[in-house]
Amino acid sequence: MAFLYGTSAAFGLVTGTWIDTLSLCSPNNKQKNQDGTLKLDAEGKTINQCDPAGALVSPLLLGTLFPLGFFLWDNFYKGGIHRGVPSSISTGMIIGALEGLGVAGANFAIAGPAVPPATDGNRWGSAGIMTSVWVGTALGGIGGYAFGEAVRPDPRKIALIASGAGWGALMGSTFGGGVANSDGNSVAQGMLVGNLVGINVGVLTTGVLAAVGYDPSWQSLKYMWLGAGIGLLGTSAIIYPIYLATGQQDQTMNCGEDPSPSNPAGNRHGCPLVNHGMVANSFGMLAGVVIAGILTRDLKDPEPVPVPENTAPPPPGSPNGPPNGPPPPATAKRAKPWQPPFMFSVSPMQNGGMVGISGQW
Repeated sequence: MAFLYGTSAAFGLVTGTWIDTLSLCSPNNKQKNQDGTLKLDAEGKTINQCDPAGALVSPLLLGTLFPLGFFLWDNFYKGGIHRGVPSSISTGMIIGALEGLGVAGANFAIAGPAVPPATDGNRWGSAGIMTSVWVGTALGGIGGYAFGEAVRPDPRKIALIASGAGWGALMGSTFGGGVANSDGNSVAQGMLVGNLVGINVGVLTTGVLAAVGYDPSWQSLKYMWLGAGIGLLGTSAIIYPIYLATGQQDQTMNCGEDPSPSNPAGNRHGCPLVNHGMVANSFGMLAGVVIAGILTRDLKDPEPVPVPENTAPPPPGSPNGPPNGPPPPATAKRAKPWQPPFMFSVSPMQNGGMVGISGQW
């Protein structure tokens, strides 16, 4: 439940921020004169439509109400929240937020800036970006709840799907930036589009694996992430020094002026092809995840040892029991009470007070 409390609080903050973005408290909404020009203060600065403190009300309020609602649901509704549903809702919201960011990024990459004489391009502003993130997060949470109620999944399968979204985002963005043209704008656009595609491919792939019965252990997931990191660093250590040493360029692109003595006229020069090495990063991470998953497929998580609540002694006359007489009553085995690692005390004093903290650190 702690996972759900944290993600629901984050969703409340996102919801409040989204409301502010669409309302008068948006940073883009400034006071205007009757002729449509921006109203300026005595220092020549624009004036907000509302008090900035008002913009904090909805994020803080909703960031508190959402986790409180889940707490009341789990503790006071008959049956509470079923097993596997909290992690499913949380993972759905995280994946949905990534989807929303991916859609906004793809819009930024594809729409392009404004073309004169137009003053506004097709790229979304802050309102469009926040709407994309909020809609993705909300739909992800609803889908996660439906999936959790229908399947009651093991948390490890949920973690596998969430990891698939992360792996897909990393692999897709590096692959998209690697296959793009070598100028900076093209690389950024390729990474944004590849990020969106990679998230969906990763979620779909790991979702199918979970549906057909693949159930990785926490240990295996840990090594799969480690394999992705090793694949990324290993390919980087090999491929990028080669590109930097050869200095190959795409002569069809213009990446600036060459100030070298051999080019005194400052003619344009091509773009380095070093971004193509990102394709190797993508496949290196994929290989690391797959190899680590195969090698650790038999790893098991330690199972908790069940402790019986009541223990009864052997009956009288048995080899390990008392010689005669009635058996003593069964004793309940109580768990050791939890003790905090530190003590906090407040002592009132004249004209003030004293606060003390003691313990082991």
